[in-house]
Amino acid sequence: MSLNGKTPAEESGIDLNLGNKNDWICSRELEFHKNKLMVGIIKQIHSKRRNMGNKVRNEQAWTLCGASHLALWIT
Repeated sequence: MSLNGKTPAEESGIDLNLGNKNDWICSRELEFHKNKLMVGIIKQIHSKRRNMGNKVRNEQAWTLCGASHLALWIT
């Protein structure tokens, strides 16, 4: 609380009662960034799988890839 009895958010003009529309936009935006991060992780795993070559058997690489896709589906 500041001297005039307002919270810092109120003083800076932030509306704490945004309503459902803005909450929905915010949650959609967060979901987008989360999905973008997961897609980036999956792409990294795919490129690692491609770059493994003969070092590791294909089944092991695909298991790692499948686990990442499952994690994306669960979250």
